[in-house]
Amino acid sequence: MDSVVKFIKACVLVSGLLFITLFYLERLENPSITFQNFDELQASGLIESGWLPAYFPRSSTNIKEQHNIDTNEVNATFQYKASDLINLLKHCHLIEKTEQSQKLLCNSRSKRTNTFTLNNDGAGEFHSSYNGI
Repeated sequence: MDSVVKFIKACVLVSGLLFITLFYLERLENPSITFQNFDELQASGLIESGWLPAYFPRSSTNIKEQHNIDTNEVNATFQYKASDLINLLKHCHLIEKTEQSQKLLCNSRSKRTNTFTLNNDGAGEFHSSYNGI
C-alpha cells in the first residue's frame, strides 16, 4: 500500500512540475506587456524594434501587447480617442465598416499584414502577421 501512495504522490509531483514548466514556456514564447499610454509603449522599444508600427495612435491608453516569438504574430488591444486617427489614416485604408466598428488595412515596409479594428466606443485592436488578415 505504501508503494501505491508513493507512486501517486510522485505522479502528482511530476504532473505539477510539468504544468508549471509548460506554463512558463508559453509565457516565454508569447510575451505580453501592458502600457498605461503611448509614451510608455514608445519607451519600451517595441515600435523601434518593429513589433508595433510607428503610426500607432498617440492617444492610446491601456495598451496590452502580446507577440509570438516563433511566428512573429502581434496582437494588441488599446483605448483611443477618435480625434487621433489622422496619422493612422495616412498609413491605412478602410476595408470593412459596420455600425460598431471599422477595420483598416495598413501599409507595411515588410511583408507583414497590419490591421486595426477601431470600435466606435474607443476600443481598438491591432493585429500583424506574415500570413495575411
